[in-house]
Amino acid sequence: MVKKIITITCLIFFITQCVMSCKNCPVPQPPIKWPHSKDSINIQFESDYRLNEYDNSAQALNVCIYQLSDINSFKQKIQDIEGVKELIRKCSGFDNTVRYTQREVIEPSKKGVIVMDRQKDVQYIGIVSAYTKHLSNPNLSPEDRIAKIFQIPWMVRCEGWFNPVSISTPTVLNKKIYFGKEHIVTIMDSPRQHNDMNSLKDVSNSTQEQLEKGQDAIQSGEESYKKGQDTYNNYKDFIDQY
Repeated sequence: MVKKIITITCLIFFITQCVMSCKNCPVPQPPIKWPHSKDSINIQFESDYRLNEYDNSAQALNVCIYQLSDINSFKQKIQDIEGVKELIRKCSGFDNTVRYTQREVIEPSKKGVIVMDRQKDVQYIGIVSAYTKHLSNPNLSPEDRIAKIFQIPWMVRCEGWFNPVSISTPTVLNKKIYFGKEHIVTIMDSPRQHNDMNSLKDVSNSTQEQLEKGQDAIQSGEESYKKGQDTYNNYKDFIDQY
């Protein structure tokens, strides 16, 4: 009996510490270290059949992908057409915040995946595209139409019992992009949605199984009731004879 009480007490203490450690975990902060990570940038893309249309004709689209440790310089450059032209034309490091660049040529009516290693200290991805209509019209703002910025995601875990700490770690960037006729459209990550759909499917299947089991139980109960009722009627007939 004493051993059982001690076991239960230890279990309660363990659960309490788990709850308290999660409850008291500090507010998450961005990762301190951003190490090199293989194949950690995945960009799925699809292009419109009228991609980069000019004079009623679709054209290939020049795109440059920047891996950045800081976003401020890149943001300033995409505020105007000349800055975007420079980013596309050079597609190289303009200051020490640029850790890697990669040029891509997107053809009309194409699908594909761009996979890159994430370089050390990279926290952002900047994409610029050479849409002819925008580059030839200085009155059109390039920001958020022919240029996109993505922040590298990171996950947080809480460690420690009595003095818990939040530990943040960079994770994989998954983005789906549609290169439209005149600008870029970003579609949110698909892997999480896929997992959620699988979870919903599992729940649905489980619920269906429970319903089927419930129906079987009801049918079994009805059969038992009928048998009991028949037994009662036979017994009543027997009693009535006397």
